Amino acid sequence: MRGVTTAEPDTPRRRIGRPPTLDREGALVAARAVIAERGIDRTRYADVAAVAGVPVTTLQHAFGSLQSMLIESVAGAARGEIVVLRGLSRDAGVSSWQRIRDFIAGAVESPEDADSWRVWLEFWRVASRDPEMGSLAGEIYEQWWAYLDEIIAAGHARGEFTSTLAERTRDASIAVVAIIDGVAAALVLRADGPDHARTRQIATDAAAAILGVAPGSNG
Repeated sequence: MRGVTTAEPDTPRRRIGRPPTLDREGALVAARAVIAERGIDRTRYADVAAVAGVPVTTLQHAFGSLQSMLIESVAGAARGEIVVLRGLSRDAGVSSWQRIRDFIAGAVESPEDADSWRVWLEFWRVASRDPEMGSLAGEIYEQWWAYLDEIIAAGHARGEFTSTLAERTRDASIAVVAIIDGVAAALVLRADGPDHARTRQIATDAAAAILGVAPGSNG
């Protein structure tokens, strides 16, 4: 019939600038899983999107750049570990040596993130030649060292740590972290998988030796 038109079915209109809601922390966890599997410089938006179950455009909108997403993922994991480690052994009656032991145990094995050491080793590799990643690594290490400074200084003042190195608080903090990094890296790279128990024991024994843990110290 002239003058009568057939209405077309309604179609949803695309909302410009309104991407799907993103579970940001979930996306960062997905990014860490991909980094552990493929390496930082081989991780792409598409890889993370596939693991997170979101479109690539959603990640691009949320993070702005791939580099920003990767940095936030690694930095978030490292800062989260610092918060956890700082919360260990805060009771007044806990010795400084026990706090060091707890720090080593917490640093060596992260039950919430099985890939943490693989990600950290990959981060080292890239940070050695990428200024932005290198700056982030320096920030993370400064937080670790500062926390150990407090523990070692208190332990030395109470006579728990008797070595000459323990008198130089920052040097001792750097040495303890270096022990953890070195021993953990060597054992995590084992073909048959990481041996966390052995890593903890070696790192603890080495820390006791360089700090000069006094006989009879608590823990």
